[in-house]
Amino acid sequence: MKRTFSLLLTLAFACGDDDGLAPPDGGFPLRDGAPEVPDAGRGDLEQPPGALACDPEALPVEADPTEGAWDGALYVPGVGGRSDLAVTALVALPDDDDAVLVGGSFEAVGRTRTRNVALWTGTAWETLGEGVDGDVTALSADAGGVYYAAIRDDSTSGGRVLRYAEGAWTSIGTSSGAVEAMALAPDGRLWIGGWFEQVGDASMPYLAVWDGTAWAAPENVPDAGVMAIAHHESSTCVGGDFEHVGALEARYAACLTAGTWSARAFAYPYYQIKSLVFDDAGVLYAAGNFPIEDPENYDYGGGVARWVDGAWQLVGDGLHSDPAGPGQVEGVGIVGSNLYVTGGFVAAGFRPDAIPVNDAARYDLEAEVWDDVRGGLGKIRGISLIGTNALALATTRSGLVYFGGLFTLAGDRAAFGVVAFDGVYWRPLAEVDEDAIGGVTGEVLSFASLGDCGLYVGGRFAYAGDQRVDNVARLAPGAGWERLGDGLPGTVRALAVGNDPIPDVAPTSLPLRSGGFVYAGLDDESGSYRGLAVWDGLAWSPLGGGANGLAQTLAVDPATWHLYAGGHFTRVGPEDAALYAAHVARWDGVRWHPLGTGLDAAPRDLLIEGDDVIAVGDFVTAGGIAVDGIARFDGLAWHPVGPSGFVGYPNSVVRHGEALVVGGDFDAADVTPIANVAWLSPEGWGEVGNGLPGLLVQDVASVNGVLFAVGWFSTDRDGDPRDQAVAWLDGDLETGVWRSLQGGVDDLAETVHALADGLYVGGPFASSGNDQPSAGLARFVFEGGTP
Repeated sequence: MKRTFSLLLTLAFACGDDDGLAPPDGGFPLRDGAPEVPDAGRGDLEQPPGALACDPEALPVEADPTEGAWDGALYVPGVGGRSDLAVTALVALPDDDDAVLVGGSFEAVGRTRTRNVALWTGTAWETLGEGVDGDVTALSADAGGVYYAAIRDDSTSGGRVLRYAEGAWTSIGTSSGAVEAMALAPDGRLWIGGWFEQVGDASMPYLAVWDGTAWAAPENVPDAGVMAIAHHESSTCVGGDFEHVGALEARYAACLTAGTWSARAFAYPYYQIKSLVFDDAGVLYAAGNFPIEDPENYDYGGGVARWVDGAWQLVGDGLHSDPAGPGQVEGVGIVGSNLYVTGGFVAAGFRPDAIPVNDAARYDLEAEVWDDVRGGLGKIRGISLIGTNALALATTRSGLVYFGGLFTLAGDRAAFGVVAFDGVYWRPLAEVDEDAIGGVTGEVLSFASLGDCGLYVGGRFAYAGDQRVDNVARLAPGAGWERLGDGLPGTVRALAVGNDPIPDVAPTSLPLRSGGFVYAGLDDESGSYRGLAVWDGLAWSPLGGGANGLAQTLAVDPATWHLYAGGHFTRVGPEDAALYAAHVARWDGVRWHPLGTGLDAAPRDLLIEGDDVIAVGDFVTAGGIAVDGIARFDGLAWHPVGPSGFVGYPNSVVRHGEALVVGGDFDAADVTPIANVAWLSPEGWGEVGNGLPGLLVQDVASVNGVLFAVGWFSTDRDGDPRDQAVAWLDGDLETGVWRSLQGGVDDLAETVHALADGLYVGGPFASSGNDQPSAGLARFVFEGGTP
């Protein structure tokens, strides 16, 4: 539901410390003239234990909603601060059981600001100075606490190699192109490989060595990029995109021993090696994008092989990409008898018997079987986020396996960019933090609340904090996240909260249920709810037989507690007795009612005002009358709102003072040019303030006399049209100026909702404010409120 009451109009309700709602003593009074309905002795009407009464009076809030700060308590484990976050390099510390260096593109670890590199000790994050000022492409570490990082230098299109010692980073060299690989040899020399021709001012194509004072190149070097380096005793092996080392034919891999290169050549051209590792017996394993068998034989995979008896041998019949071809393996590591790989692949093993895997897999070298590593790695996508992938892997002395990349989920656990696997379970990198509430493992698309009894949150996520919730949960005041039964089996697009609906005709056999209801409109993957579900404080059940399409907006009338639903449906109720209701309907607690002859397409938001229902959305006609995206139903018939409708699509409607305000994706209302946010004056539609040009306004809210908008837009007509997502209007509707709410969020904001403690924003973003980690859910705490 894209609709938020002003806090001055906040209604009081009842809440408890379990999953459901509970009323104050005696429940809410019935509407004047409504018949009292007996309990009828139904045992399921008992209140959940521990119910607490809420103040039944209105709760005016005096806070200025533009003053405060973004809260860090809703962060998720891992790295954050950017919507394009990625961990691209990992290396375990050689003198520690669990610690790992983490590098990539990020601006925070947990709740701590840093830049692109940090140390995870196994239990806590440690910053290394202020981090580094470029994206990290490779890492290495010695046993004495000295660390090395290669970073991308955007100003020169090259790279830099940095050394960290005694609390500071210093530069030890520059390269003419990116450094892709880095490894310390047993003799203490640092080897680097990549796509460079020079190191400093000297010619050192693709491979170079630092002896502590100067750079040098081996006697022979590869003829193209080096992306992997591994040392074992007196041998150094390199892999990449090359065909020769010096005059030696060595497609993709070669080893240097006692000053002499020997080939580890692959058979087929146009592929590459991305990672190399030795096992304890000195056997070399290679990972990348390559076949071993005929590349046209798609039953065999590729991407991971070992060098045995002078030839490469595919491990476990390899990995597969989608729809065909060898998997792209970015990292490989060995723990005991288990080989771990990560990258971009969808199946492991010989095709007829291959098992599904998601960018992470494990091969038991003794039992010769693949495993999917508890569901693998995945990602929820936003506007600026790119697709799922995993980019780095490291193993520690204790047997932990760290994975790094672009992911946000490990199995069904929140893990942004980096996660550990202990052989049995995923272990997100989260510190013990008494102030942390925890965020969601995905994106928030809907909010609802009533009174001061917490916030209901819906969307696409498995976890909220440390609770498995499945797409819907309650954030209880002062108590953190609570489950609502087993959650719901699909993305929750809309939420609404209300008390017992008062039927138009209340039969004496129907009891008014003590307590409250949470209504949800969802993409019902199971079919068991037909898109509409209701939580009665004890369990979820289908609402009135559901609908034949998605309900994407819900609103409750606070006078009758009737529910209004709008969406992509034409019939509501059980399939064998469905009622025709074109895209909008009312539920009175007993039966569904159409709203006249309805709309010709789905509404995106509904606003209840007395006996009127105002709808905005994709429709052109309402009740057969041309309305262009906005219409009013007075209980009997549909009417236009304003002189004409919108050129585009309105998404949200709110009453701000005496004025009606609409936000959406439109260029004009009637004949007036308007950038995405409009208000209705006696003269007609006008632009709110200086407008919000850009992609769209997704939701609007009026909070203590201040108008807020969220979406993906610019607050400045001369600025980047995608530089803002949360804004407030400074001034009146006609002459005010839109301003950022302290940086907003870093990607699309889908929905906004206000409670007494702050402003909540949901969407597929990764941070709020100035790079405060807030994945999918952010809260702006009003000054003087409770963080």
